[in-house]
Amino acid sequence: MNMKWLALAAAAALTAGCVPKNQYLALDAELKTTKADLDKAKGSLAELEALKPQFEQQKAALDKAGKDLEEAKARLSELDAAQKQMEESLKSELDQKTIKLEKMNDQLTVTFVDKILFDSGSAVIKPAGLEALKKVAASLKDLSNHQIHVEGHTDDQKIGSATAKKFPTNWELSSARSTAVVKLLQECGVPADRLYVVGGSMFHPVADNATEVGRSENRRVEIVLSPILKKKTQ
Repeated sequence: MNMKWLALAAAAALTAGCVPKNQYLALDAELKTTKADLDKAKGSLAELEALKPQFEQQKAALDKAGKDLEEAKARLSELDAAQKQMEESLKSELDQKTIKLEKMNDQLTVTFVDKILFDSGSAVIKPAGLEALKKVAASLKDLSNHQIHVEGHTDDQKIGSATAKKFPTNWELSSARSTAVVKLLQECGVPADRLYVVGGSMFHPVADNATEVGRSENRRVEIVLSPILKKKTQ
């Protein structure tokens, strides 16, 4: 019963003498209990309203986390597909160890030893290198979630006098080689806005420059696929 009408009915009944006092007291107690329950319900509703922004914020965070997870799955699937395609198309080069594929977490690196791509002191891609790069380009041109850094590296040997006329130091040579590879990838259909040229010179060795074998490993071009991460909005 509505509290207002309950109170009026109780008061009217008592005034008219229609009910005994104890019944009135019972009605009054019921009225107070009902009022207390209503006040409690109002307090709970106010608390829920106060928590609403927090709930909405948590929901937005969960929705974003779910979206980020789906995007991460898409990137990983894309990387796996590119790796599998290159493993099939570059089988002979991989068997001959002129090309190496390495995957670490969400990054894939394709390493070319220099002898398949360039003659000593040259930045002109050799025929065998052209064919191998075209196979790589076929696996890269449809990537939508990855950027591609082409990194040129040299050993620590000083540039020869004949070569120095065109490439004074290993900086120029390593940059020219990575640029040549990037241009070819672009010509083969890899989007230019995904490509980056990096010249590492002699400063990022992967082996000991004291031996010919080590120097040969250091003279390399690496094509590094890494995820495109969206910039955070303010």
